Amino acid sequence: MGNFNGTIESINENKYAGIKLYPPLGFDPWPDNKRELEKVQLLYDICQRKQIPITCHCSDEGFSIKNQKEMEKLTSPAKWENVLKNYSRLILNLAHFGKHNHTDEWQKKILEFIINYANVYSDISHRGFDDDFYKNLKEVINSYKDNQIREKIKKRILFGSDFMINLLKIDSYCKYFEIFSNTKHFTPEEKNYFCSINPQRFLFRNQVSLIKSDSLSKIAAKC
Repeated sequence: MGNFNGTIESINENKYAGIKLYPPLGFDPWPDNKRELEKVQLLYDICQRKQIPITCHCSDEGFSIKNQKEMEKLTSPAKWENVLKNYSRLILNLAHFGKHNHTDEWQKKILEFIINYANVYSDISHRGFDDDFYKNLKEVINSYKDNQIREKIKKRILFGSDFMINLLKIDSYCKYFEIFSNTKHFTPEEKNYFCSINPQRFLFRNQVSLIKSDSLSKIAAKC
């Protein structure tokens, strides 16, 4: 990987895929403190200008140094409202698609961002532990009557596992993938977007190559 000398311009392509932010450990997406705000504004300015993707933990679960109330305040997608108003071209993945329990409020805010901003995504890692999750996800998408909005949402969802943390709730990665591969709530083409096309677009912008949708069944068959 080489050595990092502290200057972003010195990093060649394909060294890193992006930046991960984790509010449960104290990161505040838009701090009240002026000096701290200047730090994150520098980060967002560089990431937007250089089209560096950001993934931010956006779930009420995870490893935290805060109490539950403080953690949820920092982790809430509402914290990204001011960020996106000021950096509307930021490439952002709000991971885990919101709260694991009582999800409506956080999910609605994430979907609002997806609809209104061109580069906002949400991954569904550490969520698909049974087929009911995909049933509910399909119902959430279909609750939007406008077909263009439904298609936009489907092109911003990223399949993820959160391996190996997901093993706390499931026997194996293979089982987790099998549930996704076998669900009837999404077509093979939609699944292909979730696990192939959308992640490529998120990570590599326009350098997206089409991957055959039958590759999912071939991988699942090997499990």
